[in-house]
Amino acid sequence: MVPQYGDWPHLPDEWVEALEAGSLHEEVFDGSAPNRSRSALAQVNMAIYQDLINRLSDNRAPDPLVTKRLEKALEDLTDGSGSRYDTTRDHVAGLMRLHSYGRVGLSRALEQLYPAYVMEVGDTRPQQVAEKEFIRFTQGAALLVSATKPDCNTKGNRASGKVEDSHDDQLSWEPIDLTPILSGEYQPLMPTLLARTDGQCLFYPGKFHSLHGESESAKSFVMQVVSVSEINDGNDVLYIDFDDDEKSVTGRLIELGADKEKIAKHFVYLRPEISPKTEAEQAAWLQVLSRKYRLCVIDGVNNAIGVQGLSAIDPDDIAAWIRDVPKKIAKRTGAAVVAIDHVTKDKINRGRWAIGPQAKMAGLDGAAYAVEVRKVLGRGLRGEISLRIGKDRPGGIRGNCGAARKSGVPPVSRRLRYLVSAPSGWRVAE
Repeated sequence: MVPQYGDWPHLPDEWVEALEAGSLHEEVFDGSAPNRSRSALAQVNMAIYQDLINRLSDNRAPDPLVTKRLEKALEDLTDGSGSRYDTTRDHVAGLMRLHSYGRVGLSRALEQLYPAYVMEVGDTRPQQVAEKEFIRFTQGAALLVSATKPDCNTKGNRASGKVEDSHDDQLSWEPIDLTPILSGEYQPLMPTLLARTDGQCLFYPGKFHSLHGESESAKSFVMQVVSVSEINDGNDVLYIDFDDDEKSVTGRLIELGADKEKIAKHFVYLRPEISPKTEAEQAAWLQVLSRKYRLCVIDGVNNAIGVQGLSAIDPDDIAAWIRDVPKKIAKRTGAAVVAIDHVTKDKINRGRWAIGPQAKMAGLDGAAYAVEVRKVLGRGLRGEISLRIGKDRPGGIRGNCGAARKSGVPPVSRRLRYLVSAPSGWRVAE
């Protein structure tokens, strides 16, 4: 059985002993990972190498740069493209380079990447083989760093830990390559989820959306219907719930026609109670981000922000939450992320906004919809609701909406019908 992150606070003793042993040195420099010529072994600064290995006992949480590289390593390991061996080897080398520059958290990062690699390649080799491979990755990375000079473009002091960044990571202030766009390869993003009867879809993949309305306006119900459709089509759905519980939500999915076996395979339900940034929760959070989803529902925005220790009425806190949770999920997993939110009680002046500061609307890079009840929904009743568009950042929806009301907010779908007792009765009308 592969050990889990929480089962071992430090790297196993035999792990460190293997890394310290000289018997692996020649193997690493004879075609193992990372590949280097045998003559390079003589160039290894053993003092630096031993220092790198000794500092693996530092069990501090990964700093932001190490965390970013770890997240990328887990993403690349599980995305199904390229060699898992080569990809992980190279990421371990990148992490070791950061370690040599004084960035903290390598031990914790390896604790997470190690079992992930062993499990991921378990379809092609025995566990013991995969474990030895990862040890060679780590030792090879330490030897490689010890045999090469630091990157001259990297500013910092390894001893002090002060470093701006390494060449292994893309900086957010670096110019972005526009070649794919200028060459004509770029295609505007179009919505692909929640299709109306005329074929127009309402949610964009990899973007952050809002669905907001009064209490009992069927906001969660709409997204559970969308979830059922995706689950039954064999697509993975992530449901992060701050308002209900797993019994109620799963029961409703079944009642709406979701196949139980497909729920077990494709539906991931979370009920967080503390921030994913805490030491105890970080491994689980990174695991969530390492998987691909078609849809992510965040039910209960204000509670979600509160769990992070942030204020739902502070624009800066809201902006921080949007960057750290919904947009990160959208970017890393490719999911269309839909946050379910409330509106103010003031029907006249609420406009197109969810409750709270304008930062909620500003942070959306997908679409925003207000949910309005036209006919009450209930078991045995035929209900009707309207979705009115409040924002369409990519621009692929608004042109196919209905006529605008006095408020300037056009309806997306004139009627959304669902007969609760018959799941097939749901349809989104144009």
